[in-house]
Amino acid sequence: MSHLILASFAAASLLLGAVGFADAQSEEDAISPAISAQNWNASELIGGKVLTMRLDEVGKIRVLVMNPEGKIVYAAVSFEGLTKNRDKLYAVPMEALYFTWKDGKLENARIDVTADKIKQLNAFDKNHEPLFSDAGFTK
Repeated sequence: MSHLILASFAAASLLLGAVGFADAQSEEDAISPAISAQNWNASELIGGKVLTMRLDEVGKIRVLVMNPEGKIVYAAVSFEGLTKNRDKLYAVPMEALYFTWKDGKLENARIDVTADKIKQLNAFDKNHEPLFSDAGFTK
C-alpha cells in the first residue's frame, strides 16, 4: 500500500513539475509528461531525440513496448551519448519522459538522467527485451 501511495505522489510531483516548466515556455512551445492527456502518434516518438533536462542530446527512442491491453509499458532508449554504445537499450518508463512539442509536432523527449545513473541501471539488447520498465529511472 505504501508503494502505491509513493508511486501516486511521485507521479503527481512529476506532473506538477512539468506543468510549471510548461508555463515558462511560450504558447507555441510546450513540454508535457508522457502520461499527459495529449494524444500523440507512436511513429512520431520512434527515432526521436532524447535530451537531458539541460538540453544535452544523449540518445534516441528506438522502440515502444506495449502490453497485451495496448498500453505502452516503456520506451526502449539507446543512450549512445552517455554510453557510447547504440546497441545497449534501457527500458525507460513513460512516466520518466517529458515530451517537448513545437508547432503541434514532437520536438524531443527529455529525461532527468546522468552518465553515473545509467551505469547503475540494467541494459538489454533488442533480442532480449524485458517485460517491465526499469524503476531506477523514476527514483
